[in-house]
Amino acid sequence: MKHTFVRKKSLERYNCNYKEVDWFEYSEEEQQAVRQTRKIKARASPPKIKKLNDERSRKYFRWLLQNNFTSSDYHITLTFKRELTREQAQKDFANYIKRIRRLYDKAGAELKYLYVCEDRKSNVRLHYHIVMSGGVPRDDIERK
Repeated sequence: MKHTFVRKKSLERYNCNYKEVDWFEYSEEEQQAVRQTRKIKARASPPKIKKLNDERSRKYFRWLLQNNFTSSDYHITLTFKRELTREQAQKDFANYIKRIRRLYDKAGAELKYLYVCEDRKSNVRLHYHIVMSGGVPRDDIERK
């Protein structure tokens, strides 16, 4: 008779509203394999590892978003008019954030932001999606 175990893995912090919980079912053999010393590294399956890392990254991003931002905060999409290299786009984005940070400092508000850069699709220009804390009028942010 095989025994199976259930393990709970959660992503949470003290005093947060949003929590992600995963339940894993595994066998007794898998539990014993984890407790053994590590063998010589075999060739890992890169697509499988990449998918797992992407999944964890998205989950952590969702957790950060839910616990740090509200419906009164801003969602901004910045798209470049012309084709740029990724390095030039990162430089321009950093300059934009510096201008926004000065605007928030002048208003006495705290700037919190999360961003994602998208450029994977061949027919879409490089662009940034930003979620930014409120506290400054939207018109001032649009002028920057």
